[in-house]
Parts: sequence; structure tokens; C-alpha cells
Amino acid sequence: MKVKIYSMLFFIFSASILFSQRVVVNEFSQGPSGSKEWLELLVINSNVNLSGIKIKDGNSTYRLIFKNNALWANISAGSIIVVFNGGDKDSANLPPNDYSFLGDYKVVIPHNDTSLFSTSSTGGWPSGWFANTTNTDNPAIVNPDDSVIWDWNTHGPGTSIRPGANQVSGYGSNSVAGMTNSANWIRGAAFTATAGLGNNPDNVAWINSLRGVVLNTTVQFTQAGYFYSENAGVITINVSISNPSSTNATTVEVALTGGTATNGVDYSNFTTQTLTFPAGSSANQSFTVNIIDDSEIESDETIIFTLQNPSGGTNATLGTITTFTLTIQDNDTPIPLLPVSVAREDLNGDWIPDRLGQMIKLRGVVIGPNYQTSNFSYYIQDGNAGISVFRSGSTLPILNLGDSIEVKGMIEHYRGLTEITFSNTSDLIPLGTGAIPEPQILSISSYKSNPEMYEGVLLKFTNVIKVGGTWPTAGQSATIQIAQGTDTLDLRIDSDTDIDDNAEPTWPRNTKGIGSQFTSSVSAVNDGYQLLPRYYSDFEPATSIEGENINIPNSMKLFNIFPNPFNPITKIRYQIPEHGQVRLKIFNVLGKEILELENTYKKPGTYELEFNADKYGLTSGVYLLQLTNRNSIATKKFILMK
Repeated sequence: MKVKIYSMLFFIFSASILFSQRVVVNEFSQGPSGSKEWLELLVINSNVNLSGIKIKDGNSTYRLIFKNNALWANISAGSIIVVFNGGDKDSANLPPNDYSFLGDYKVVIPHNDTSLFSTSSTGGWPSGWFANTTNTDNPAIVNPDDSVIWDWNTHGPGTSIRPGANQVSGYGSNSVAGMTNSANWIRGAAFTATAGLGNNPDNVAWINSLRGVVLNTTVQFTQAGYFYSENAGVITINVSISNPSSTNATTVEVALTGGTATNGVDYSNFTTQTLTFPAGSSANQSFTVNIIDDSEIESDETIIFTLQNPSGGTNATLGTITTFTLTIQDNDTPIPLLPVSVAREDLNGDWIPDRLGQMIKLRGVVIGPNYQTSNFSYYIQDGNAGISVFRSGSTLPILNLGDSIEVKGMIEHYRGLTEITFSNTSDLIPLGTGAIPEPQILSISSYKSNPEMYEGVLLKFTNVIKVGGTWPTAGQSATIQIAQGTDTLDLRIDSDTDIDDNAEPTWPRNTKGIGSQFTSSVSAVNDGYQLLPRYYSDFEPATSIEGENINIPNSMKLFNIFPNPFNPITKIRYQIPEHGQVRLKIFNVLGKEILELENTYKKPGTYELEFNADKYGLTSGVYLLQLTNRNSIATKKFILMK
């Protein structure tokens, strides 16, 4: 019988009084602060009947008993059973993709499913399956007649690997006998537990062998291509392997199969190479190509490499990425200086910048400090567009709020965040001190309707309340949720700011920060939007500020002119719901533009101005007043009578 499962954890079992180990412990966790526990059980023999099997702790207290249920009567080898604390679940401790390779052989069940489990009246889960110390309440498994199948204190690897608070232990070996060896157990943080903990390549291969699945060895490029500057020199290109054989080495050829660049002219002469993956090794293999830097001004050129003739391993075959396109960008052509808004363009709407991998120059004003301790990470803003500026491995040069800079680098995209990355200090040029832009005042609803537009921009949300999360203590980071009405937004507080050193403010607040993004996974592109406050002072009292429009309209509107007809003075009133360029023009009845009253960038709000026709020399007649904001246009007719 195939059993459906879901997360990460294994336990050791037996359905026989003869002590034959038919189920083993692969992973288990005490969980944060001794709560949110879970177990993961791996079935290693077919036709296992778990009915009546008991789980107890080192104090001999029964925590969980498998009931006599048809689900437990005949379980297939290779199945995984995850049991979690149904009364105190923490989704962060149950990574959803931990065992996706198992297909129909996985199931996740809460302990308080009374049709499948019963608990002891003297201490059943969740009253403390694993204690807060690493020396007590260790798991043991017994038969229905109370004979011990497996006990940590007898069969486990030792106290050094037991999970403490917020920790998980994982068994990663390719045999049951190997589980008593401490080297085959790993301990890590429960909130970062992944398939690598208790599920290394040997373990995965073992699980699939239990299921009768033979996984072919596959090799492929780690990515389909990349852009390199002509002066990059020697380029290393990686090839990865999946499901390596423990006994047979794997080989694959790398051949030059095309491209517009000339072999021996634009790059050093390249001939077909053979890469060898040693038996049992999952490490990448690589080859190099040397780009030749010339002084010729030319367009981008490409080199195409193809993998061919895989052999060895376990029925070695090619994966999905069989070609790698190396694009050489000419460094003799001046790198373009672009507005940030142009650098961020996503005209095809795939949530990824169109200039990904291109070398460009940008200018902007620093709007926030660097809170990373080993990398350079600032946000700059150019007009109404912003971007992250990143340099790995160095915090230099150090910038101040309001510094105006020019940076030369490559457009990258990491966890949804568009950024320009640079390598050398000389790639960043100080331009003096600039004007720090005023924050754009938005409603959360307006922000979430187009969050990419506000990425890297200084923003302000008025009269927000906290609706979720816990304010951080000193030295801690936290994500809390703020809201305006029913609209909510994640607010990420970094431990290196001064925010966590201060008490939680009273709500509501007017809250400033930088629009940012950190997606839920490396493959996601359009979630994880958040606001990054810079200082504790970014949380302002929620009071009306003179000169700002706190009440944000829901739509653009041009109100009726009053008085109308008039001579020569009247009032014009309009409202706009978003930041943007506002144009106010007057046309005659034939559609000819007579004059432009306004052409300026404005915040959302309601505006009123006095119009004196004599000032502009208008004569009596019928005119049209036109308001334009973003893609919206409104028109009103008025009559001047002299």
C-alpha cells in the first residue's frame, strides 16, 4: 500500500517481537522551545503493520500509540510517515518540498488524529515529547507487548547529536547498521531543515532502492548561459551531476557547437574536452575558456558549448540543460548611462528585468544605510525609481545618506529583487551630496497593485496598525504585518538597525521605509514584497502633517469649475490617487492647445488653484480644461464672459 506523506523527519520502528527493524528514524525535531515537535518515519520493509506500535520518551512515558487502523496494516517499503504536533503546528518546521521526490510514498498526519493515534493519559503529546534539554526525554519505540525495538540511549549516536531547542537531528546513511555511527547523524536548526539534513544523496538513493526505483545518473550545465565582459579573462563553466553511482565514474564530453565568436580570435582555441565525475561524488566538474580582449568595437558575440556522449554512472544520460551560451560583451563600446527606471524595465511582463546580465551605469541618491556586515548593500533613488546596489564580500566604499553616486555594474535579479552589482571600488564614483527624495505617500492597496514600480523607492504609509508578528527584542530581526483597513503588508525589521533596540511604538503610526522584495523561493518572482524601515524615527505619530495629503483619494477626478461662467477669476479643483506627473491644459473648442497651467510631479491628494483668465490674455469664449495623470484623462468645459 502506498501512503501519502509530506515533510521532513524519520523514526525507527518494528512490527515484530523478533526485533527486526522494519522502520527507522531518519529525522526528528524537538522544535522551538520544546514545542512544535515532529517525527519522520521511513519504512524499510514491505508489508509492515504498525498497529499497536508505541512511541515513548526516555522517562518511559508513552507519547503516541498507533491505533488498529487499515491505514497501518500494509505499508510499502520506501514510504515516509511524518507525524507533527497537531496542537502546536509550525509550518516553518515542515518544509513542503523536503521529500517531493517520493511522490505517492509520503504522508503527513497530526498527532491528534484520533482515528489513527491515541495518547497516554499520563503525558501524551503535546505535553512534552522532547524536553528542552539534550539529555532527557529521548525517543524509544516498543512493540505492543512493550518489548523495546529501538531506544536512543541504546542504539543512538550519543548525546552530542540530540536535538536541543529549535533543533532537528537527521539520519543520513545508506544502511540501518550505519545509524549507530554519530558521523551519519547531523544536527541543525529546525527552521532551516531541508532535504540535505537526514536525506543526503546516499540516503535518497537508499530510499529509492527500497521502493524499487533505479535513478539514472544525469549530467547537465548548472545554467543555460551568462553574459561576460570581454575583459573577463578565464571563465569557469560548471557541469552538475545527479544520482551518481557509488561504484562507477561518469564521463561526459563538452564540445564547441556554434556561436558568432571566432575560435582562436575572440577566445583561446577550444577543442572537445572530457569531464569525469568520480564514483560516489556529487561535486560539480568544470572546464574553462579564455576570452581574448581586443580593441575592436563590435557587437555582442556568443560561444555555444554542448554536452554529448555521457557514459558510466548508472545508465548515464543528459539532463535538461545540455547547451551553454556564453555571451561576450564588448568592453570597447562605452557602457550606457541609463535612468534607473529604464534599467528596471520589464516590457515583456515576466517579472524579470529585460536587461538582466547587461553592464550599465546608473546614478542616484543614497536613501538608506548599509546594514550588512560583510557585503555592500545600499538603495539609491533616481527621480521616482529606485534600485538595490550590491557588492559581495566587501562593505566598501562606505556611503552616507544623501550621497550622490554613479555606479557601473551588471543588472542582476535575486529572490525577486532587481539590483545592480559591481566588483571593484573604482566602479563607484562619488558625485557629491544630493537631495534625499521625499517619501512617496501611498495606500497599501495602491502599493500592492503594482509593487514592482515602488521597489527601491522611499515610501510612506499613513495611519497603519500592526496586525501580526512580534516586535523584535534587542539584537533580533523580525517580520511583522501592518495594515490599513483590510490591506496588509509585511514590514521587515533588521537587527542591525536601531529599531530593535527600542520599545514597540503605539499604533497607529505613519511608517516610512524602502520598498523591497524577498521571494518565498529562488524560483518565485512575484511574491515576498515588503517594506524596510531604516530607523526607529521612520515610525512617526499618526497625525496630520501640514502640507501633506493624508486622505488619499481612490480615483482621479476633475471637479466642476466654479463659478462657471466667470469673469475673469474662477477656481479649479482636482484629485489624484497616486504619485505621478500632473498636466493641466486649456484648449479652444477646435482642440488647439492654448496654454498649460501645470506640468509637475505631485503626490496623491486633492488640489485647488485659482485661475485668472486676464493673466493669460484669454478672450471671451468656450474653452476645454484637460487634466492628465498617468494614463487617466478628464475634461471639463468652461465659459469666459467679459
